[in-house]
Order: sequence, then C-alpha cells, then structure tokens
Amino acid sequence: FGAVLWPVALMIYFFGLKNVENIDESIKLTLHLFTTTLIYFLLFWEGMWQVLLGASLLSILFYQLYKHYQWSQMRESAFSLLPLMIFLSFSRLLSNSLHPFKLPDYAMGVSWPFEAGYVLWPFAFAVLYRLFYRCDMDNTGIKTLPVFHVLALMLVVILPTWEASWHLSQYMSLLNGWHIALFPLTTITALWLIMQAKIWPFKQHVGSYYRLASPLLIFFLFIWTLISLRSSAAAMPLPWIPFINPAELIQAIIFITLIRFVFVTPASYITRKGKLTAYTVIVSFIFIWLNFVLLRTIHHWGGFTWSGSLWLTAITQTCLSIFWTLTGLSFAVLATRKQVRKLWIIGATLLVVVVIKLLLFDMSSHDSIERIVSFISVGVLLMMIGYFAPLPPAYKETENV
Repeated sequence: FGAVLWPVALMIYFFGLKNVENIDESIKLTLHLFTTTLIYFLLFWEGMWQVLLGASLLSILFYQLYKHYQWSQMRESAFSLLPLMIFLSFSRLLSNSLHPFKLPDYAMGVSWPFEAGYVLWPFAFAVLYRLFYRCDMDNTGIKTLPVFHVLALMLVVILPTWEASWHLSQYMSLLNGWHIALFPLTTITALWLIMQAKIWPFKQHVGSYYRLASPLLIFFLFIWTLISLRSSAAAMPLPWIPFINPAELIQAIIFITLIRFVFVTPASYITRKGKLTAYTVIVSFIFIWLNFVLLRTIHHWGGFTWSGSLWLTAITQTCLSIFWTLTGLSFAVLATRKQVRKLWIIGATLLVVVVIKLLLFDMSSHDSIERIVSFISVGVLLMMIGYFAPLPPAYKETENV
C-alpha cells in the first residue's frame, strides 16, 4: 500500500502548498526541494536503482507539471535529478567493488539479469538532457542552467571511463598500456566537441564550456600525463614500438588536441599572453614525455628493468645527453630562422645544462664507451650551433614571438 499512498499523499501536499497564497515564493521553493529530497531518501531506503529510476521519472513528472500549471517550483525540483546522479556516482567510491554501474537493491529483492546501471544510467542521462533541451528551447531563463550543463558533461566524461576502467581492472593493472590509454578518451572527445561541435548544447552554451568545463578537462589530461609516465606502456600481446603503441598514440593525440584547443580558443576567453603561456606549458610536457619515450625504448629494447635504477645506467645518461643536445640545437635553429631571441636562449640554456651534466655526472661513469660516445656526440652538436644557429638580433623578437 505504501507504493500507492506515499505518491498520493505527496501530490496532495504539493498541490496544497501551491494554493497557499500567504507564503513567500522562496519559502515555497525551499519546501519543494526539501520534500523532493525526502522522496529520494525514501526511495534510497529501497535501493540505489530504485532511487535513480524514481528520480528520473519524477523529473519528467515535475517538468510536465511546470509546463501545465506554470509551476516554477516544480521546474526547479525537476533539476534535482542532477545532484542525485552526482551523489549516486560518488557514493560508489565507498563500496567494496568500486563498480559505478552496480546499483544494489536493499529491500525489494528484485533481481536484474544484468547490472541495472546499464539501463538506468543512460535513461537518467536521456531524461536530464531532454530537460536541458526543453529549458533551452523554452528560454526559461534559469541562471544556473549553464553550470548544470557543465556538471552534466563532467559526469558524462567520468562515468563511462570509470565503468570501462573497472572492467579492465579485472584483467590488468592500472598502469598497463591498454588501461592508461583508456582513461583520456572521453575527455579528448569532450574537448573536440567543445571546439568543433555546432549542435546543441555546445553551440548554445559555448561560453560556459570554454570557461568552466575546458579548464577541468585540460587539468585532468595533464594529471593523466604525469601519472602515465610511471608506466612502461607495455600493451601485451602487441610488441612495443616507440610512438606506435596504445599509450603513446593516445598521448600524441592529447598534445595535438591541446595545441588545437589553444589555437582555436577565441580571444574573449584567453589573452594572447595566456596562449603563449599555454603553448610553453604544452611544449614542456612534450619534452618531458619524449624523455620517457626514450627511457621506455631503453627498457623494452635494451632489457633493463623498469624502475628508478634505469636512470642511473650509463646508456640512459648517454642517450639523455644526446637527446637534450638535439633538442637545444633544434630550438636554436628554429629561433634563428624565426628570429626569436627568447627561444634561442631557451635552447642555449638546455645546452648549458647538458654540459654541466657531462662534467658532473657523466664523467663519473665507469663505462668508458658510453662516456666517449656522449662527449663526442655532444661536442659535434655544440660546434654545429655556431654555424647553423647564431644568436638572432634582439629587435626582431617582439614581432615574431
């Protein structure tokens, strides 16, 4: 009987509250939201899939009541679906399985032939975005609607990634090449949609996505880049080939995406100085990543253990010295051609670091062959700089930066 009596009692309460005239509208809204929260609590008592299904259906009902009766409090109550979805998502972090699509039944004893989340999460997102679409088309003027769009996008990015990661974790570690290649896929897709999509909702809320969503997505990609460096990027059964393996292909796509994002971002969202800073950060991360590509090559092809001791081997130090010198030389040559004095100074600074490294660290190597190769290679490259990349004049710097 409770399944019938509770909805009837609550609807009588809502309509009674609507017809009370001597209560301020803000108090009515507070009472509506409090009662909606109470409904969710009662449903949660039955189980997680019950509360997600019930909240989705209530969101549809509340918006229909708003449209039919011009009932503004019901419109706000309909949006309570999004906070509930966020709560349910992160409540799974407290579970033993960490399975986001597993929505347990606490009281009803209903058994699904598969995890209920595979049906109910897509249904909830469909209801939520249908609600967003109706509000945008009806021009309801809800001030918090852009923020809701951003929160919903972040949830769309997180949940599928989390679910796919949970399945992969049953077979491989988090630092496996296949696993780390999975994490940024939805984030990359979201950034390209923000940049390129000319459809709803990205076209209508482009400002909110650029200002609020994109910094969070880009921050995640940088954090993922740093975490992925701990992995050897092995992706069995594929043989490991530099740059042509799942983890490093995805990493290259990330850098292309970030460079493209900075390039197409309108001036109203980022200044010219901000773009230069962003490019500098991206190039710095690319340089760090290329160092680890070199380390992975030594590990996979040289048979060295993937651990901190890899840095101390003579072959690693020799390869790093040559790579850093080539990078510094490339910066200097590019700076000379483009007449950018600051870039030349950056390249020269990197070369100074290489020389200091040779004198303080490589000289102590007991493997004379690696030491000789390192000194000869770096010496030849340093001599080439004076011929191919002289210091650009200072007066051309500003117009070419």
